[in-house]
Parts: sequence; C-alpha cells; structure tokens
Amino acid sequence: LAVADEGYDFFAWYDAEGKVVSFEESLLVQKKDGTYEAGTYTAKFVKTSDPLDKEELQAAVEAAQAAQQAAEEAKEAAEKKAEEAQKAVEAADQKVTEAQNAAEEAKQAAEEAKKAAEEAKAAAEAAKANNGSEQAQQAVAEAQAAAEAAQKAAEAAQKAAEEAAKAAGGEGEKPDKDRSQQMGADGTALGKGASAEAAEAFITSANTDVDPAGTVFLPLQLKSVKQTQKSLKLNWKKVTGAKKYMIFGNKCGTNNKMKKLTTVTKNSYNVKKAVKKVQKGKYYKFMVVALDENNNVVATSKVVHAVTKGSKKYGNHKAIKLQVKQGGKLKAVKKATVKVGKKLTLKATQIPASKKLKVANHTKVRFESTDANVASVSKKGVITAKGTGTCIVYAYAQNGVSKTVKVTVK
Repeated sequence: LAVADEGYDFFAWYDAEGKVVSFEESLLVQKKDGTYEAGTYTAKFVKTSDPLDKEELQAAVEAAQAAQQAAEEAKEAAEKKAEEAQKAVEAADQKVTEAQNAAEEAKQAAEEAKKAAEEAKAAAEAAKANNGSEQAQQAVAEAQAAAEAAQKAAEAAQKAAEEAAKAAGGEGEKPDKDRSQQMGADGTALGKGASAEAAEAFITSANTDVDPAGTVFLPLQLKSVKQTQKSLKLNWKKVTGAKKYMIFGNKCGTNNKMKKLTTVTKNSYNVKKAVKKVQKGKYYKFMVVALDENNNVVATSKVVHAVTKGSKKYGNHKAIKLQVKQGGKLKAVKKATVKVGKKLTLKATQIPASKKLKVANHTKVRFESTDANVASVSKKGVITAKGTGTCIVYAYAQNGVSKTVKVTVK
C-alpha cells in the first residue's frame, strides 16, 4: 500500500501487518499524536528483507538530520570561502585602482615638468636677448627657478610611475595589460620588451621560413655548424640581461609551423627532437628568443636553416668569403675606410662544407651592422657611411656562419 500525505512528497510502503517496509523521497517527522509526516529534508532508503519498526525509522530520521547538519556546515564553509575570495577580488581591484591613480598623478607631474622646462627655456632666451641688463639677470634667475621646479616635478613623476608599476605587479607593466598582447619597443611581438607569451604565440603561428619582423642577427648570432644524422647542435652568444632562452624549431617548409622545443639557461642546445625525432638528410629551421628576469624579450634571433647528415644531395655552408668592390675590382678585405655620405659594396660568397653536396638556399646571404648610425648596410650588401666612427658589418649564411668587416667612417 502506498500512502501520500496531502502537501508532502512522501511515500511509505506497509506490509500486511501494518508495519513500514520502506519509504523514500521525504524525511519522516513524528507528530504529537504519534503519527508521522513528511518533513523538509530528503532521504532515500532501499527496501530490506526485514520490516522497519518505529525505532529503526526514528534512527533513520536522526541519521538524515545529522547528514543535513553536515551539509549545512559544508555550505557555511563554502560561503565563507566565497566571501574570502570576494574580498581578495575587491583587494585586487583596489590595487589596480591605486595603480591607475598613481599613473595619472605621474602623468600630471610629467606635464608640470614639461611646462616648467618650457618656462625655463623661454626665460633663458629672454636673458640671452637682453644680455647685461637687470632684466637679463632677473630672467636668468627665473630660468634657474623654473629649471629646479622642472627637476622636482620630473622626480615626482618618476617616483609615481615606479609606484604605479609596483602596484600593478611588475616593473614597467600596465595594470590591466594582457601579456599576450604586449609588443616590443619596435611594435612587433619579437622586439625588445615584448612578452614571452606574445613571442611564442607569434612564432608558433607565423611563416618562419623567412625572417619575421623584429628578428635580428645580433646579439645572439645563432648558428648550427655541427650536425649528425639524428641531431643538430645550436650555438649562440650569451646576451646581456638575458636569464633564459626559448628555443623553437621544426622541419623547413611553410606548412611546418615552429613549435617550442624547450627553454634553457645555457647558450647551446643539441636538438634530437623537433616536433618529431630528427631524421637524416632533412632540413630543419630554428629560432632562439632571449628573455630577461621579467620574462620579456631581450632579443630574437634570425631564422637558421640546416640539414642533417645522411643526404646524398644536400649539405650546409662552412664559411663566407667577403670582398669589396673598389675601382671595378674585387678585393678580399677585413676592414675598410669610407667617407661620410659615400657607399661601399660588399660581395659575399658562401662556401659549402662539401663540393659534392649543394646547399638548398632557403635564404640569401644577410647583412647587419652593429651601429647603423655610423654605417648602414642594405640587403644587397651596400654599405652607406652615415656618421664618423667605427662599426662592424656582418654577413651571415642561412645556417648562421658569418664573416665580418670593420668599417671606419671619416
């Protein structure tokens, strides 16, 4: 027999003697008249071979109440954790707000510094125009005072900016800036100052058979000069300010996107697996990103291409020969002197490691100057003297082997 009290979701099963065999869905609560009604708690019991008497039923009720109490305690604990989490979020929001306010104060202080500097300049010009008069002396005094005010304002701006950066959780980072969108000073994801996240996202999605914008040969000078049938050795220069180096690679080919292989602290790495195990007689491409202690880019290398041993057809370059065109003739040179405004043309010849093997050129010889303000160099090796001084011009092959010429501009 199934009985349901009106207003309650309770069902009880009785045997022929009128004893409860089982019940489910709602908790039974004993009333003053000795009868039971469905309570607000929920419990479920499976049918047993022995009928349930009132004592057993009451014990089941007490067990359900204990379970409900435990559930309420768990709920309170969860609510307390949620409240603590909310307070943490509010504290974080407050921190960001303080950082933004400090940044605004820094901006205002910087504007004051700029205004004071302009006043100082105007006063100095007035002093120059009225040299020797009392008006000149007064203008000079005003210029000095304005300059001092500018200095103080600039110091206040610097301090406020540092506090804003600290409050934001990192030096030089804006409070709400998404690191995956943090570009370098040159506006690229690979330039100095870009985040490691931005650099990795770009490299693993771009066509890296050619050199992406933001990459440089110097200061890393990445190269691969030692290969076996199952590995390629990468070497690069240690970079000032770099704490670690991210290494990317894959087989050559525009359809083969580079993958992050590892991160190391030394300046060499023996590649045995580039996405898959390295195979003999295959061309591979690599890039290295130098990162500072804040996980931001210091420099990103050019793309290096090298083939493993075992190919009967292809090999790598072992060196570069540099010559300079002078008077219509080519002359091997280690250093050259040129006057400001004049040009000098380099001819770079790549020398293969084996005369029996040809090199599949993924890139032409590339050039780079250590100081473009002294002498710049074009993609074709044309050096243009810009200003007096000395610099080094590099010519480098696709596997990173290079040759230099010292350029003096007079």
